[in-house]
Amino acid sequence: KVDVVFGAFSSASREAIRPIMDKAKMLYFYNNQYEGGVCDKNVFVTGAVPEQQFSTLVPWM
Repeated sequence: KVDVVFGAFSSASREAIRPIMDKAKMLYFYNNQYEGGVCDKNVFVTGAVPEQQFSTLVPWM
């Protein structure tokens, strides 16, 4: 039995997998950079959103 899934590369694949994870009540970790906005009780997003990427870059410009 699988309890946790780590993976999916693109936002499209993440969105294809999310309903399956919800139905199975499985934890899903998405660790790529992404556009933000995902709010789901079974999904944990650990990748940076654009605001986080630019906040470290802008002071150096």
